[in-house]
Amino acid sequence: MPLPFLVAPAPPRKRSCGNADSGILELPELGGLTVLEASVVDELLAGRPNAFVEAAKVADAISANESITRIEGFAIIEQAVGGSDMEQDAQNLRLKYASQINTVIAVFSSSSDYTKEAAVTALIRCRLSLPDWSLTDTRGLHRRLLNEIYDLYLEEIAAEETPSAQLSEEDIKKPPLASGKQRKRTTTPLPTNCSITSPANTTAPALEANSAAT
Repeated sequence: MPLPFLVAPAPPRKRSCGNADSGILELPELGGLTVLEASVVDELLAGRPNAFVEAAKVADAISANESITRIEGFAIIEQAVGGSDMEQDAQNLRLKYASQINTVIAVFSSSSDYTKEAAVTALIRCRLSLPDWSLTDTRGLHRRLLNEIYDLYLEEIAAEETPSAQLSEEDIKKPPLASGKQRKRTTTPLPTNCSITSPANTTAPALEANSAAT
């Protein structure tokens, strides 16, 4: 059902991703994600190990055993994940709890890769009208193509944070184009049956971002 927009959405632009070696796909560029695309990503990431939660568990163990605060324990883990230089006491604890901290590092690394795969899967399902496209299908893509589609995903998220230009009263009052003069869409409309299947969460956003948020 069409909405009674005062100003109709801008027509999608075309975005080419990939090259001759990877194959080239053309996806609509919308200036943001659709609600459905965001839901697909969330569903695919649901239930995956979370690096922040795993780090907090290890920080609790270090705090309890070493008579330091949880924040100090968490800082040691952050430094280990980021490969930062450590003071001698922190380095000693890094070595003492190497197994647990390495588990956090592994979760952090795999979560970053999985987030990229989930995002690319969502865009392919919804913007190319391929609702059955799976994470397994995405893992078969050329890396160049994967990275360029993910770049589009990140740019769409960034576009949502960009303040919109204020429209004048004259702009709002302009009548829409007559139906016979409307510009033809240059891309296939987004499907309404983009399925959300096989949840396999892996978000684990960056440790520093999660730490700051808490």
